[in-house]
Amino acid sequence: MNAPYRPRPSSRPAPTRLAGFTLVELMISIAVLAILLAMAVPSLREVGLNSRSSGMINTLLADLSTARSEAVKTARPTYIVAIGGDWANGWNIWTDTNLNGAQDGDEPTLKSQDPINGGYTSAETAFLLRAIEGASGGGSNVAQIAFGAQGQTVLPSTGARFGLCRPDGNAARSTGIQVSVAGRAQAVKGLPGLTMGCS
Repeated sequence: MNAPYRPRPSSRPAPTRLAGFTLVELMISIAVLAILLAMAVPSLREVGLNSRSSGMINTLLADLSTARSEAVKTARPTYIVAIGGDWANGWNIWTDTNLNGAQDGDEPTLKSQDPINGGYTSAETAFLLRAIEGASGGGSNVAQIAFGAQGQTVLPSTGARFGLCRPDGNAARSTGIQVSVAGRAQAVKGLPGLTMGCS
């Protein structure tokens, strides 16, 4: 008896479906990605603002401490002065060795701080920094602070407060610095606690 006929297997591989996305799947993926980005961008912006704010406040705290230490070390008033009368432009530190209240040619600048905003100059990204006299309560704007030989504030003699306002003008979420009559400086979260605003 003849063996039953069995067809020989084909040497050609069976066609396979290529892996990939259909147009509908791709559009759904893009829509989901857009939603996730829309949720993430505000929080990333907030992280950036907080990081910049912390950096500025820490720099100013360190420079206030430097000026105070120099005044104690030299037993001469040491000034931290806003460049051009605007703290956002940066500031200089110098010691008044001849006690005349002005920086003379033989009184070098101990440190000069660059503008606080760097390349962030638009209204949506720029911070505002100002200082007022008095450790609390009301007060007028001041463009310089001086520490005496015992570390106390001698200009203004009532201490001072700095307010670093966020670009969005939210005083409650902005940060400030309180400089006591004794000359100690500390960061304060929220300008209302310093009786300051952003306007």
